[in-house]
Amino acid sequence: MYLGGVFERFLALQVVLGHMGELVPYYLWRADRYLSVNRTVQLCDVFKRNLHVTTSGIFSLEPMATLLKVTDTIRVLYSVDWPFAKNEDGKAFMETLRQSGMVPGGVQGHCVQEFAAAAQT
Repeated sequence: MYLGGVFERFLALQVVLGHMGELVPYYLWRADRYLSVNRTVQLCDVFKRNLHVTTSGIFSLEPMATLLKVTDTIRVLYSVDWPFAKNEDGKAFMETLRQSGMVPGGVQGHCVQEFAAAAQT
């Protein structure tokens, strides 16, 4: 989509990536460096403006730490990835995330409340 110029033509387009961003957060710097050459819109800007990322059953603090370094917390969405993961696993992860202190207080309160509410369903 990026190389095809989709985000240059549709500036407001919003896309959701599952599974903690499908490895994009980990390769974002490298991909931006090499794929953004001669582009009017940088890949890192597209990632920040047009993409949302779900947890999708990746219930580990290490990937979350990487994700939070390149993604605004408001763009991180709760997802369980049923039937491969269970709501209880997601809820436990949200408690672990809350206790970790990785997400700032006010944002953490909002995110944890939203995620916990979603985990109850």
